[in-house]
Amino acid sequence: MPREHENDAYGVFDRMDHGPSSWRLPFSGRLLASRRGPDGRDYTFFADVSDLTWSPPADFDWSRVVPGRVLEDEGGRRRLVVGVFVVVPVVAGDTIGPASKQLPVRIALVIDDRLGDLTGVDFSMLQEVAVVQLTMHDPLEKAFTAPSAATPPPEVPVSPDADSWDLDRLADAGAFIQAEAEAALGASKAPGDVISIRRGPGSVDTYVRTGAAPLELPAHLIGTSRVDSEVWSWSWGFHDGQTGNTVADQIRATGLSLQVPELTTPSIPNDPHVIARVLQASSAISRLVTPAILETNAGIAGFFLLEGATLPVPTVDSVVTVIRRVLASRGAPRDVRYALKQYAAFRQIGHGEQPDLVLLQATDGFAAVQFGADNAVSAVGRHAEQPPPKRGLFRKG
Repeated sequence: MPREHENDAYGVFDRMDHGPSSWRLPFSGRLLASRRGPDGRDYTFFADVSDLTWSPPADFDWSRVVPGRVLEDEGGRRRLVVGVFVVVPVVAGDTIGPASKQLPVRIALVIDDRLGDLTGVDFSMLQEVAVVQLTMHDPLEKAFTAPSAATPPPEVPVSPDADSWDLDRLADAGAFIQAEAEAALGASKAPGDVISIRRGPGSVDTYVRTGAAPLELPAHLIGTSRVDSEVWSWSWGFHDGQTGNTVADQIRATGLSLQVPELTTPSIPNDPHVIARVLQASSAISRLVTPAILETNAGIAGFFLLEGATLPVPTVDSVVTVIRRVLASRGAPRDVRYALKQYAAFRQIGHGEQPDLVLLQATDGFAAVQFGADNAVSAVGRHAEQPPPKRGLFRKG
């Protein structure tokens, strides 16, 4: 009898010795079962979760494949949908288990789904296609942290080890949420709307949008710069001589505590990358995530953080879009994993992490960020997770 695995452990496959060139590495599979083959070796079954397909050679016998597993393009070229594949170590005597790391294995595709109803392994129902290396991981459920509505997002600590905090670390915490809030504000604007700042009597101004989509939001000035200036200046005490209780003052206090010079020096270089990171760090500290840059006087730009941000429902598409936008911007995080974790905390969505994969739980599925061997992001998209089969080993019913 097959030994079924109920814990949904995952295998990650990388470093292909030979196999389909169209397969993007690394790819993943969910552990299904182990079966003893007619040769006495153990064969391990995985469900594909990476939407793999295979283009057979010209002499391939398509009669061996059930029709539902075949894709055909306009030119009549056919591909096999990889639903389930079988793995066996290259070296006889090696075994696949929870501790397997970079284990060379052979991959054979299941081309006849009737194999799922058998108790053993029928080699005529398999097609060997690749040799890769396998690393096993714990179930996603063990690494996954579900959101709790009663638990607020973690605040930036006020007295950590100073060596562990700098501008980039703080900016990473605010990178994704600020980009999402900024895009949402821009998307709510109608053509022809006019935006201005109405100065307040104290430390809070008002962001005013008039036209087809009118809007007013409290606005906190944190800095200014002239269009042709080489410096960017903090706004400490700009409002009626008040100090100590503005958002800019709160950011400065955190910068002093964490010894971050960009947050405590009155004027800093007006470098677009540095200013982008300063704004992200300011959002992380103040929890005001919507930035606005407006001309306040002739030739002077004011940098504001707005209250009352309206964020979109976190669907897979919206989460993937904001991640891709930030990674391609001048404000890209230095530590993407940390930035994703902080974004999940801001949004109160689930967050799961493995050595080569980060998952964010959106309302309609999981957004996945895949990491390569150098820990750089290799792919961002929807996590194509397949549910466990309900009848036999492979088929639902």
